[in-house]
Amino acid sequence: MAWCKFILYLSLLHRFSICLHVNEVALSLQNLPASKDFTVDVNIRKNFTEQFISVEDKSEFPLRSTNVLNGTEKTVDEHWDLDRVLKIWDPIAVSRFWKNETYRDAGVSLSCDEDLTRYMTGVSKRANWALRLMDADGKRTWGTFSGNTYWLGDTDQCRKMENGFTEWQRDERLQRGEELPPFRVSMNSVNFALDILKSGLNGSRNITLGLCLPITCNTKDVEKLLYFVQNQSDTDFLLRITIHHIRNLSTGYTFWDDRTFHILLYV
Repeated sequence: MAWCKFILYLSLLHRFSICLHVNEVALSLQNLPASKDFTVDVNIRKNFTEQFISVEDKSEFPLRSTNVLNGTEKTVDEHWDLDRVLKIWDPIAVSRFWKNETYRDAGVSLSCDEDLTRYMTGVSKRANWALRLMDADGKRTWGTFSGNTYWLGDTDQCRKMENGFTEWQRDERLQRGEELPPFRVSMNSVNFALDILKSGLNGSRNITLGLCLPITCNTKDVEKLLYFVQNQSDTDFLLRITIHHIRNLSTGYTFWDDRTFHILLYV
């Protein structure tokens, strides 16, 4: 029993150290010099242009076609993309199947669903504020197989949208600009194990992902949402995520929200 308690304490300390590290990295990113809003808008639009071209006509996941080259038939993946395959959260793909009643299947709360539906509608319409939310999310960049496991995103950009929205709510004289979402948002830090079930790449990698989502979606909603999205994926590249814990960076870390801490109380 003593050994079990000791191991649980070590696990709790490990999680706490991860949270501190994430905060330090996020704060260091916030200290980087900010560019002008116009430049940011141009860059955001440029980053997402290819993803939005002919959205209705393209499948998010690999499509196969048969070509004849030198008399030999070959199967070609027309839209095969490693970044898309390893994308745990992709609002563009989700917007294609998310409807008003989807939350029932996903298991998220009604308040979370209402804002998620607004978000997905904004993504479908390519609204500026939706692009900013997507741009604030953490993304796989490079070296996932070599240990690049922190996909933190832009906490400062997410927080700026939250502050802008709350300021607009307080002052009725202000008009909500195109860059502000129609709901409050918050940054979530998601720690999960990524298992790639492919020969030569087998193994589990511990990933920390930052997601800017509606504040009405609590940590349980975010967990259910990510598992639901994973189940909707029809990609033939085998991968699986196992979520360890999720923390809302707007509320900070507390032991009371940590499952390991609750287990220790009963041991």
